[in-house]
Amino acid sequence: MIDAGAVLLASVFCLEGDPLEGAAIAPDLAARNERYATVEIRFDTKTLPPADARLVKTLVAACDVTDEIFWRQNTADGVDWRDRVLRSSASERADLLLALRLNAGRFDLLDEKRAAFLGPGEKPPGGGYYPPDLTKEEIQAYFAKYPSERAALEGPNSVVRREGDRLVAVPYHAAYPEHLERLARLLEAAAGTSGYPALREYLRQRAADLRADDYYESDKRWVDLRGVPFDMVVGPYETYGDGLLGVKAAFEAVLMRIDEKESRSLAVYESHIAALDAYMPTPPELKPAVAGRSTPIEVVDTIYRGGDAVPGYQFVAFNLPNDPRVHAEKGSKKVLHKNFLEKRVDVTILPVAQRLLDPVVAGLVSHQAYFDDTLFHEIAHGLGTRIVLGTDRAVNAALGENYSAIEEAKADACGLVSAEYFFEKGVLPESERDAHYASFVGGCLRSVRFHDEAHAIAARMHVNRLLKEGALTFDEGARRFGVDLARVAPVMRAQALDLLTIQAKGDAARAKEFVEGLGAMTPPIRAAVEAVKHVPIDFRPVYVIE
Repeated sequence: MIDAGAVLLASVFCLEGDPLEGAAIAPDLAARNERYATVEIRFDTKTLPPADARLVKTLVAACDVTDEIFWRQNTADGVDWRDRVLRSSASERADLLLALRLNAGRFDLLDEKRAAFLGPGEKPPGGGYYPPDLTKEEIQAYFAKYPSERAALEGPNSVVRREGDRLVAVPYHAAYPEHLERLARLLEAAAGTSGYPALREYLRQRAADLRADDYYESDKRWVDLRGVPFDMVVGPYETYGDGLLGVKAAFEAVLMRIDEKESRSLAVYESHIAALDAYMPTPPELKPAVAGRSTPIEVVDTIYRGGDAVPGYQFVAFNLPNDPRVHAEKGSKKVLHKNFLEKRVDVTILPVAQRLLDPVVAGLVSHQAYFDDTLFHEIAHGLGTRIVLGTDRAVNAALGENYSAIEEAKADACGLVSAEYFFEKGVLPESERDAHYASFVGGCLRSVRFHDEAHAIAARMHVNRLLKEGALTFDEGARRFGVDLARVAPVMRAQALDLLTIQAKGDAARAKEFVEGLGAMTPPIRAAVEAVKHVPIDFRPVYVIE
């Protein structure tokens, strides 16, 4: 494996007139691509009724449209460079096309500075959501000068553009009209083939909402979606890619086959969700006015993904939607992707744990414990508040570019606190307690390697705090961690209190302190990352739809 940031770019040799003539290309593209293990994700439509097969294929086509939207959101020039590579006869063409897909553009997601592997420069922090030369200082000064424009410019479903000396918000439906219209029509076509009324109505409402950039109605329908074999999320959701303000939502699509039996087995947890906010360590004055709602938990297998769900980090679960209005009225749906979760444990977590943890502790890491920890992480995304207490300001807007890392760290820590609740209530057997702590630590050590990705920063916050407070020790010679399993839960309960407090108060200064301090790539973590260079950073799904 290689350190992507340490390799200089070289000029590629191309025939005169080739679209890549004179372009700088990293000489180690194949090695960079090999950091991801290739995993085939197969789905056979021939086993389905004809109407269901048409439904799946139409929704797969819809996923592909979100690729085109997200590429334009991620960087301003990604599509242009992709088209140049497609027209090129350079010997690196195949490696470049794969690298571009793995990163949704020409900037390496695994490089600490997001440096380019093709062409010049580093990725602008605002990606394609803002003018590439716009700095945080400039936009904050603009807000100070024109405070009435702030709400529009911070809206999640718009891009920011310059008009003379002013900044303007352009709604997504106006920024990407052709792609959004095509996406809406595909959803309407899928609705027309669906024999499931609830899914049909959701897809039709989603198509209408795409044209209006307001997803409130279709989000509510999605949370209530029941009794269907397939599920689909499509639209702008996560804000991880907005490194300027942390507010712009990226387009993604995920088509899923619901595992009804596995989903029913998790119903026992749904009845406890409303009690978890009360169990969290925050004092009464910092608790949300409305406690977490009892909302669906769904186990699925991923069939196909598009947009922001394709590059880099392959998520194994999500808690959606993110709209505070829907959370207040309906709550959210927790979705666990069983096939992806199993691949993550096999490809990355077990090998990392076996190399970095004391053998006895590594032997406790298990698929089931990690599955449970992932479930509790997603439940914990719904805990705490999404609005700064005493204000009408959203927490993500208040915390800015550090929000995503704080939110992921909160979900990790509160997820482990939630596990304590379920042990106390007898929902989880006491015999599994140590396996949960070991799997939590193993999962953190897997995630620390993603540099400035939100989950990686969150994982480093936990590892560094566990080290600081003696729950972890690090043997520099062996490059292994010792784990005092009995001390993990108390440390993470204190971590949960700090993170919930930051969000409740909208404390941007303390959020920055956590991200830059506890979230740092400290010497023990750097040494550990070096020790597992041979382990794939993640897996790359190759979808086969038959």
